[in-house]
Amino acid sequence: MRSRIALLLVAAFAVTSTTGCKRIAEKIIKDKISEASDGGVTFNNDGTVTVKGNETGSSSGSSGSSGTTTTSNFGSGAKLPDGWPSDIPAYPGGKVKSASTSGSDRSQTMSAQQETGDAPDAILKFYADKITAAGYKQSTTSESKTDFGVTKSVSFQKGKYGADGSVYLSVSPGFMDKSKNNISLSITSFKK
Repeated sequence: MRSRIALLLVAAFAVTSTTGCKRIAEKIIKDKISEASDGGVTFNNDGTVTVKGNETGSSSGSSGSSGTTTTSNFGSGAKLPDGWPSDIPAYPGGKVKSASTSGSDRSQTMSAQQETGDAPDAILKFYADKITAAGYKQSTTSESKTDFGVTKSVSFQKGKYGADGSVYLSVSPGFMDKSKNNISLSITSFKK
């Protein structure tokens, strides 16, 4: 279902940015996305699209039924989610491209995708310093090479085996703009 929603959102941006029929296209796409999700879709005045959804079922790594609520925003006015920890800020001079919050009765994950012209090593150092100062310890690193360049990823944990939270950071080369780098940051906290 999420892939259907993502496909519809990509279509929404393509149609609304290339035609003069923006309101009609938004209405049609909003209706289709609403059919595919349990929540709602809002085309905001600041250029963002907000998608809210609810899912019920077994969540990964846990047993039983748990409702999950997800809120996402993306577009020209995207910003970090409400409640984003101030000790792990947006990258200085970076642009937030999309952000989401997903939560259940057990945990909450906030994610943000940003873009900057800075070098990957500078981005990784900035976030490693901020994340470790926030009480997390680095747990894993990885590097993968693709046709587009090298993606570097680092995971951090707080508490024994990450019981008090985790942070995942990934820096990858820009797909459409080779002079930019993409930053993907996810922060998970567990409710006690």
